[in-house]
Amino acid sequence: IEAAVADARQTGAGSFRVRFRLGRSVPEVLRRRHGARGRLALTRTAHRGFEREDRLRVTAVFEDEEVLRPAEAALDLLRQRCEDVGGFDPPVAVTPEHLDEAVAEELFLDQSAASDADRSGFEGALDQLDQFLADKTLVLRRARDERAKRLAVAERQRDQALGADQRAKAVARVGALEAEIADLDERLSRLAAREDDTYRRWHEDAHQRRFQRPAVERLLTAEFVIE
Repeated sequence: IEAAVADARQTGAGSFRVRFRLGRSVPEVLRRRHGARGRLALTRTAHRGFEREDRLRVTAVFEDEEVLRPAEAALDLLRQRCEDVGGFDPPVAVTPEHLDEAVAEELFLDQSAASDADRSGFEGALDQLDQFLADKTLVLRRARDERAKRLAVAERQRDQALGADQRAKAVARVGALEAEIADLDERLSRLAAREDDTYRRWHEDAHQRRFQRPAVERLLTAEFVIE
């Protein structure tokens, strides 16, 4: 398989005619197909969502238009000894278009399975983001309460200041603390509205990963006969 893939990439053809020689330990579904002909495709899908993995899928369609299932049986077919065939007479009845339809259907099912796994990761990511907001809100509220206590002390010191210098310093402390509290209130407001920059960046990233389509690469196609 690796040699065929390398040759396909080098020549740009990617289409072969092969004869599979079944071994002793093969699934019964393959033994029942002894002498059958068809067309197959080896496709790789690269999932880069919450579940990051590459999957190889073999799709084999016989001349009676039946698709070889389960998917494990198709992989077992590729594990059998095979040899090049110059041509088939008569030509294999399965058309490339029919094979493409079967591949598209199986990739759709594969994507549906990946979407279910990604949905769980996506929901987990949103839960983590909500926890991030709750934790950050708690920290900011504690900081605001601490500034509010310091402000009350600073206001008493300002009101009780005797000299001009002492009062000026107290006024400055009050102003600085009021500015810090206003800034904290603004940040708390942004968190409540889910407008925090970090939250929005992670939230957008989670949605992009959730709905990112996999990269699909057709590695090779082949006409085949099972003997």
